[in-house]
Amino acid sequence: MKTCEESKKDILDQPFNKNLTVSEALEIASIYGQGVQYLKGIGVPQDYTEAVKCFEMAAKNGLVEAIFSLGLCYAQGIGVPLNQQKAMELCTQAAQQGYEGAQFFIGYCCERGMGTPQDYRKAVAWYIKAAAQGNEDAFDRLIYCCQEDRGIPLQCKMAVDKVLEFLSEGDIVPFEFLLSLKDILEG
Repeated sequence: MKTCEESKKDILDQPFNKNLTVSEALEIASIYGQGVQYLKGIGVPQDYTEAVKCFEMAAKNGLVEAIFSLGLCYAQGIGVPLNQQKAMELCTQAAQQGYEGAQFFIGYCCERGMGTPQDYRKAVAWYIKAAAQGNEDAFDRLIYCCQEDRGIPLQCKMAVDKVLEFLSEGDIVPFEFLLSLKDILEG
């Protein structure tokens, strides 16, 4: 578990409104934290509506984790009416800012056709981005998407086999190699 100082550093390292002072940024992080507490009922009565209010406030100030959390609330109808379109917009925004949890989620939505048309190529592209940041679930889904005939180019399937070879030998998959998979998909 992270210390408070490590958590503060993680929050401050996230891409959000750079015009904020450190104290303002920490206040936004605190508001997001309150949202998590309401969502999970940690130290306060569980209250999804309050959680969403906190996530909205932090998201308006650009906190990428709050944007993603708010998107998940819309995806599941937690504290807000179920709205897959809004969920995809918010989660895509967080994914485009490099948030690996959102990248995995968007990949999964593309793979399954949840809130967006099913598209294995897009799913693989998002999984590659998440996997490049160490998301192990993204590796698993990437392998699944490249099995059988799902419209994924042969070069990408061969590259995934190479990834598996790296992993089976206990090696770390080079980041540049993962990015080459993305180039294959877009090429």
